Amino acid sequence: MALDIFTTGVLARVVAQLEIDPAAFFLNSFFRTEQVEESEEIHFDVTDEQPRISPFVSPLKAGRIVEHEGYTTNTFKPAYIKDKRLWDPDAPVKRLPGEQPLGSLSAAERTQRLLAQAVQNQNRMLTRREEVMASEVLRTGTVTISGEGFDDVVVDFGRAAALTVADLTGTDKWSDTTASDPIGDIETWAGLIQTNGGGVARDVIMAPDVWAVFRQHTAVTALLETRRGSTSRAETGPLAANRVRNPGSIGDFNIWVYSDVYIDEDGTAGNMMPSGSVIVINGNDLEGVRHYGMVKDYAASHRASRLFLKSWVEEDPSRRLLLMQSAPLVVPYRPNASLFCDVLNG
Repeated sequence: MALDIFTTGVLARVVAQLEIDPAAFFLNSFFRTEQVEESEEIHFDVTDEQPRISPFVSPLKAGRIVEHEGYTTNTFKPAYIKDKRLWDPDAPVKRLPGEQPLGSLSAAERTQRLLAQAVQNQNRMLTRREEVMASEVLRTGTVTISGEGFDDVVVDFGRAAALTVADLTGTDKWSDTTASDPIGDIETWAGLIQTNGGGVARDVIMAPDVWAVFRQHTAVTALLETRRGSTSRAETGPLAANRVRNPGSIGDFNIWVYSDVYIDEDGTAGNMMPSGSVIVINGNDLEGVRHYGMVKDYAASHRASRLFLKSWVEEDPSRRLLLMQSAPLVVPYRPNASLFCDVLNG
């Protein structure tokens, strides 16, 4: 008997072989950990750690009680991602792109390839959605969840207000390549991260238009180091194909230029790093986690996983459907490890 490749069991094995798209720079660099939950709600901790010092007391007096620095456990019921595809019943009998002109594959072989392509495409779209969420988290310290049948919700991770720096204006904008002080700004912002308990920031991520003016700045040209050999979290993670570059460093800051784009559900193009964006980050201590809630589907047996696939046939008209479901949330456990500023458009 021929294997039915559309059964839940077979689709589950296909999902198990999927990998995060290597082009997902933020996810692969700063949100590497994955956590699934056997509930429809996601629970995540946000650490509240400040650079305190130990108290002095007389050796003749009792020790002073110091309150534990803890964390806040938050609960959120995420919106679903439901990517449904209509399977073309004529597709298995049509020659695939790249196949020999008269066709060298059987209908069953084409069906297997088409299914693999469809699942991989669904996986890439989910990954890109998560990458957009990660971008928003690193820039704003929040993420906005909105969609059909779901009231808009802003998940606020409690990042210190000082780490969303006011847009630069006037001669402070980096486009003024003589009066502005980009290196001084970066040093100041790294200090803000450390002051707010975010640790030592060593990575600076720029939008392409920021890099275009930064590299020509009179204060930068003499100090920009183009050698390699960094051990930053971003560099030791998978690079995002042709969408991210590491053109050099200044002091102990690694410079990254990220130029990836996406198309939202309305067909509008957007940039992972919007115009003017600069993110300063301590990627080693951000503790980014990709959380997934349980998919409430009888076919999934209400188990948790990054994504769940199922397929079924409708009789009239006869057609097959392929559905991918997921309940994701991208979380920084140490939100004060990143800072954002628009350095061009103020």
